Amino acid sequence: DDPDSIVENSVYSYIGDGARVMSRYMNDLTNAWVVVLACGVGVTFILSYFWLFLLKLFAPLMAWLVIITANLFSIALTVLLYMKAGILAADDIDAFVGTDYADDLPDDFDSSTRNKDTLFICAIVATAFTVMLIALTIFMISRVKLALRCLEVGRKALSKAPQVMMYPATFPFLFGVGFIALWLFAIVHVFSMGDIEQRSCTIDSSEAAFIGLGANPNCGPTEACQCGYDVEVDNQMKYMGLYFFFALLWILAFNNGFTKLVVAGAVAPYYWNSGEMQDKPLGSSLKDAFKYHQGSVACGAFLVSVIQFISYMLKFLEKRMKVLSTNSAVRYIWYCINCCVHCLKRIIAFITGQAYVMIAIEGKGFFASAMRAGSLIASHAMQSAAVQIVGDSILALAKLSVVIGSGVACIAILENKEYYHGNFKVTSPLTPCVVSMVISYLLASKFFAVIETSIDTMFLSFCLDCEMNGGKPALAPPVLHAMMNEDDE
Repeated sequence: DDPDSIVENSVYSYIGDGARVMSRYMNDLTNAWVVVLACGVGVTFILSYFWLFLLKLFAPLMAWLVIITANLFSIALTVLLYMKAGILAADDIDAFVGTDYADDLPDDFDSSTRNKDTLFICAIVATAFTVMLIALTIFMISRVKLALRCLEVGRKALSKAPQVMMYPATFPFLFGVGFIALWLFAIVHVFSMGDIEQRSCTIDSSEAAFIGLGANPNCGPTEACQCGYDVEVDNQMKYMGLYFFFALLWILAFNNGFTKLVVAGAVAPYYWNSGEMQDKPLGSSLKDAFKYHQGSVACGAFLVSVIQFISYMLKFLEKRMKVLSTNSAVRYIWYCINCCVHCLKRIIAFITGQAYVMIAIEGKGFFASAMRAGSLIASHAMQSAAVQIVGDSILALAKLSVVIGSGVACIAILENKEYYHGNFKVTSPLTPCVVSMVISYLLASKFFAVIETSIDTMFLSFCLDCEMNGGKPALAPPVLHAMMNEDDE
């Protein structure tokens, strides 16, 4: 057999196999598109509202379970490190606890034969962390109560205006998807503006070339066109590509910020009206946001997009810099820079998010609202930490369960016999399940971001109310008033 023919057939076979696999995946997705939408959208909304109902009944239980579990895991890790370091034995634990489980423990819990000094240092660090965590938990008990009350008030505000829950998954979501599609269309046109140039390579006339693998299928076996063609990308196209990329980051950040502002503006009156929701909260908030606050949102989105752009550029340079793989000092400095940029990105994202909430509450500009929000959070630092930890933990658990539930529902439906044969045959539930979970994640993120924004709005309103009225919330809803009365007693 001709070696060149074998190689050529192998190349075509590889491409053909990949194309067949992709075609099968697309056919599965086409045949199961109803299931994908039903699970990705329908199941997501059902489970999300179910979680909203669970928050009404079991929010305190879930919060304390998260806190207690974190403490227990920290204690268990500390004990395990001491056991691996040879400081503690299973018999010592049995003697302290009053049990008799030492013989039942697996050998993995026995003392390690290597790195005992390192394990001992790790055990000391874990001990310090565990002690601080337990002390912080005891100190934060009253703050956790405030966090749970803010969560309850935020949930009640959303129950009074259920249309607010649907808003991020409608216009903002569709706008984001539509803009990304338009951006992809534009960026493809930008990078197709360059001149087409033929590659230069050496053609061996003694051997048959892979006819048709170049850009021209009619190219002769020894002609230079077998080398293929490239689109020349000049500096102007590169600059335009960077401009388009920054515009993408800015517009998406504006969309997210505007959504947060609208949600905060819709639920904030619930606090300041002592638990009474205004008429048409979503419409009023949209009107105020469009009329007065687009510039403030654009300013905050610009700051967010700048730090995001810098972060992406650093990642791009990291892949292009060969010195990072050879020089450990440069690599260490580069990692420190990346860490600082990442922390700065998280800080700016947090500050801008809180600034949007204050804009919705007070109606001031971006920088004035950012300073006011920062001042309120700094003066109520421990309460703010409790609200963020409790809220984020519960909502992250809820989001994870919704996404997993969507995937399980998709697989369960595709296990029916009608998807094994006939016009709706699905060779594997993998692709429909993954697509369904991606859709579920996007929608669940929007859904629970509304709850998070509502909690932040109630907390900042509480802090502002206390500051305006001598440390007591004079205008708070009854739930927060009841908590303050309990603390006074």
